[in-house]
Formats: sequence, structure tokens, C-alpha cells
Amino acid sequence: MLQEMSDEPFRRLLGGEQGLARTRTVDVMSDAAHAVLTRDSRTSTGNIFIDEDVLREEGITDLAGYRTALGDGRLHVDLFLDPTTDDGGRT
Repeated sequence: MLQEMSDEPFRRLLGGEQGLARTRTVDVMSDAAHAVLTRDSRTSTGNIFIDEDVLREEGITDLAGYRTALGDGRLHVDLFLDPTTDDGGRT
């Protein structure tokens, strides 16, 4: 019951069930971190990485497996990126 109650504010904040379907599991970050940590440190040290970009470089382009709930449409962009641009303001 406590978990259910604590999730409700997040559901409302994200726009209900439809908004929740656009969120990602933490696995997206751990998979991206693993990819970065297993790279040659001479080419990756000192860089800033965005999980979606790292996974794309690793050949993972379908992020549907990282959804927290069933749904379709684009996943939410990282909170620190510009959601009004297609690339999150990275260019």
C-alpha cells in the first residue's frame, strides 16, 4: 500500500498512465554506464554521455524494452535536456 501511495504523485506529475508509459526503467542508465565503462578509457575520459546516445552508438536503437509500462510514442527525454527539440538540445 505504501508503494502504491508514493507512486500516485509521480503518476499525476507525469500525466497519468499515459505519461507513465513514456518513462524509462533504470536499466537504460545501467546499460549505458556498462557500455561507457568497458570502452577504451583513452577515448572516453572527460566526456559527458547521454544514455540514449551511448546505446545508439552500441547499436541499440529500440528503447521500448526500457519502458516502465506498456505504451507507445516517444519516451520522455532526460530532465536536463531540452524537451522541445528532437535531439534534446544536444546540437
